[in-house]
Amino acid sequence: MAKKIGVIIDFLNDKYERQLNAAAAKYGYEIEYFPSSAEAVGRVDDCEILYGHCSQKVIRSAKSLKWYCCCWAGVDHFCDESLYQNPDCRLTNSSGAYGTTISEHLIMVCLMLLRRQMEYTEIIRAGGWETLPGGIRSLHGARITVLGTGDIGTEFARRAQAFHPARSGPPTRRSPPSMPSRSWTASCPKRISLSWRCPPRRRPWASSRASASRCCPTAPSS
Repeated sequence: MAKKIGVIIDFLNDKYERQLNAAAAKYGYEIEYFPSSAEAVGRVDDCEILYGHCSQKVIRSAKSLKWYCCCWAGVDHFCDESLYQNPDCRLTNSSGAYGTTISEHLIMVCLMLLRRQMEYTEIIRAGGWETLPGGIRSLHGARITVLGTGDIGTEFARRAQAFHPARSGPPTRRSPPSMPSRSWTASCPKRISLSWRCPPRRRPWASSRASASRCCPTAPSS
């Protein structure tokens, strides 16, 4: 009898399902798919592996669980050992899976904020056409600081470089700035350091710094 994997994800498509089935079959597993955690509660007793967006109720009901592979990067809600009937159950996260999506989202948000897109969208929606006081800012020539070189931080830095920001020297430790015109950089091992500094000249509303960080709890050892 094949060992079983329970899968609960809300972004399943045909290609992804074929990939999961092929990987499971390679190691002697079969997969049972559940549309939601509510549907899975009480039906995962024989699942040795669970993958996806599982609720705590699902984890508690999995009597044979040996590995919960969470498809989120953060697993804080699943670090309580009392959730697992098997004390040797392994918990892993999906750190490394979101670099492309999140880094592109960060670029989008940076551009929207620097170009004041939300403010201009409201003006256009109201039928107006004007230039806001203070102007806009650009990623070109800006100083960007990335704290941490995990998947998200690294992918963000690679994309940000395409905008030709200013470069900074070796990282140093300084106190956070007291004035908007000051910039600061915190040290971080193996850091990719661009820097982000926008002078407040004609831009009193501007923030002096922005950062992208990666902070994912590590999975507990089995």
